[in-house]
Amino acid sequence: GGCSAVTDVAGFPKTGDILEDGCDRSQTMTWRVTDCSGLETEVSQTLKWTVDTEAPKETTNVADKELGCNPSVIAFDTPTFDGGCSAVTDVAGFPKTGDILEDGCDRSQTKTWKVTDCSGLETTVTQTLYWTETKAPIIECPEDNIIDIGCNINEADIPSGQSHIDNGDITGTTSCGEEAIIKLDRTERIDEDCKQFLIYYYKAVDACGKETELENMCTITYQWSIDDIRNCDVSYAKYKDSNICFLGDSELNSNNAGWTNYFDTPGEYTLDLYTNVTGCDTFADKSGEVTVNYTGDTVTLEYNLYEPYVMSEAQIYIGCEKYPLDQNGMYTSNANNFNFNVGDLGYIRNYTVGPIKVENKESVYIIAQAATCLQKCDCSKSEHEGGTYIPNNDIAYCNKGDSLSSGKEFNTAAFKAYPVPFENEIFLEYLFNYDTNVIIEVFDLKGALLNKTIDSNYSSGVKATTKLNMKGLSDEMYFVRLTTNRGTGIKKIISQ
Repeated sequence: GGCSAVTDVAGFPKTGDILEDGCDRSQTMTWRVTDCSGLETEVSQTLKWTVDTEAPKETTNVADKELGCNPSVIAFDTPTFDGGCSAVTDVAGFPKTGDILEDGCDRSQTKTWKVTDCSGLETTVTQTLYWTETKAPIIECPEDNIIDIGCNINEADIPSGQSHIDNGDITGTTSCGEEAIIKLDRTERIDEDCKQFLIYYYKAVDACGKETELENMCTITYQWSIDDIRNCDVSYAKYKDSNICFLGDSELNSNNAGWTNYFDTPGEYTLDLYTNVTGCDTFADKSGEVTVNYTGDTVTLEYNLYEPYVMSEAQIYIGCEKYPLDQNGMYTSNANNFNFNVGDLGYIRNYTVGPIKVENKESVYIIAQAATCLQKCDCSKSEHEGGTYIPNNDIAYCNKGDSLSSGKEFNTAAFKAYPVPFENEIFLEYLFNYDTNVIIEVFDLKGALLNKTIDSNYSSGVKATTKLNMKGLSDEMYFVRLTTNRGTGIKKIISQ
């Protein structure tokens, strides 16, 4: 008041009403005083505050979440809060993340947020994450997972990779202790020298798609051996001391390089067997030997092939003439006209033909040939290896002077087949100077008999023709074998 005392003006102090504006509140109090001079002073004070009666609200709707299999990151959501009339703050110690809980392969973890507002009201929010955590499953192969299936196998006959799954041959266990799914990962084919391999690779897969690691896959291997036969050719036997070369003989019209060998003294003779023969004195390789045992009454030939050569056919002519005769009575070196041919031997190195009776006991001509090949791999064993063929009642006849044409007798079952290629039917024409039954047989490449006809009581000197019905045969090569009581001839024919 300075120089005088201060007194309240009448009606003061005065307190105003509480004013509301949403959550905001305010109230004003006014003081008015005066002194002895009647001078007044007015003072007011306004109080402001907030009234908050609701706890904070979480506005992002955070919920529990399934993360699936083997998540790369475990990440919680971030909730947001609305404090309404006041700001939101974290309660001390929050947010708080709990430990990872394990139940087999199942995992879970919970995070908790707790916030408060100015009124001390609190809100708690939690989120739990669930996931599955697995390791590569374990796969178990059958004990006998390397299977040897023999020789020259057709791959179509090998069980499929899927069949081992269907049969339950392979099992797997997940890291969760459950049965795993078995899948065929890939198939591998390997050629290794004389061995072939087909390898199936299997993997186990769990429900999360976790797979067996590459180095731990299961394999089932099929292995088999093969015959590898190549560079097939005709090999010709040559007796170095007495031979006539086909190409050098003016009486023989031949494009074949080979030799006819002459023997006039009983004994045992060794003939060299040559392959890749291109001339009388030009041949690349010695493929073996033919041992001729000539007794004067009989001839026996033993073939011995050197490794890696093998033979599948023996082609032999034995007679008193240098060469056999064709249908026209002319000399020929065609093996189809030889009188002692043996085929379908498989692939062998040793074989004997004979003893064969010879009509002329003073001398004999012999042409010995063989169908030979190089054998890189030997898996199948022919039943003919080391075998012997003894012709039944077959004799190597000589000239009797009663030939139909040239004065030389036919020593073989020569014939003509036409038309080639054929369609539906084929004709066989033959002429012999002896009475005989004529047996005609047709075989496929596998040796199966497809057709057989017998011309009974063929009469010497008759030019005969036999028609064979070949309708329905597919487009491929066949063999026709004609057999008389003095020999056998074989020709290849092709369908149209």
